Amino acid sequence: MMAYFSSDAFQKVSKRNAANRAKLVTKHSCGTRSYVEVEESTRDPETGEKAPPDQVWLIQHTKKNKEGELVWSDPKSKEIHEQLEEVVQQTQENESQMTRDDILLQVLGQKSGYFRGKGVGKKAPSKRVRYNENVQEEVQRAVEQAKESLVDSIREDVRAQLQDEVRAEIQAQMEEQVNEKVNAMIQARFAAFFETFSQSRASSSSMHEP
Repeated sequence: MMAYFSSDAFQKVSKRNAANRAKLVTKHSCGTRSYVEVEESTRDPETGEKAPPDQVWLIQHTKKNKEGELVWSDPKSKEIHEQLEEVVQQTQENESQMTRDDILLQVLGQKSGYFRGKGVGKKAPSKRVRYNENVQEEVQRAVEQAKESLVDSIREDVRAQLQDEVRAEIQAQMEEQVNEKVNAMIQARFAAFFETFSQSRASSSSMHEP
């Protein structure tokens, strides 16, 4: 992670974003809904994950025109979205541990009294808070992965058990059918033998009669 922060690519993006933050003026298109509310609305009910900052920013600063196309509320919002998108992509490619707030701070910066991008009254979290949030997300992902792994393992065990039971049942049915056919063949051969024997005795008796 430290290697990523000290890389030339990160430093270049950081310097550019710092210059842009000084003249930051944007308009959002979500009425009275704050960034935090918009962000919360993107939470996946199954995984609990929220959309990355670039997607939340897209929702908050665009609206559809009559043709149904997304239109940016102002050019600066579009520019910031591109920067957010770039940082998000870099963190994913480098498997960085930057949180959503880290990414917002990297692109938007912190203004006295509030956290830029999240509205008045929302202070930027401390490094300890951001670290704890990151740890919680990592733990949640680890729990979800362990849960999925456990479910897959149990599913395989049940599948193997059912296959063994099916094989045993099929084998038992085959044994029963074999036994039935063997008994039928034995009975048929004994019947043929006794019929032949009876005919032979009858023939022999008729030859010895005076």
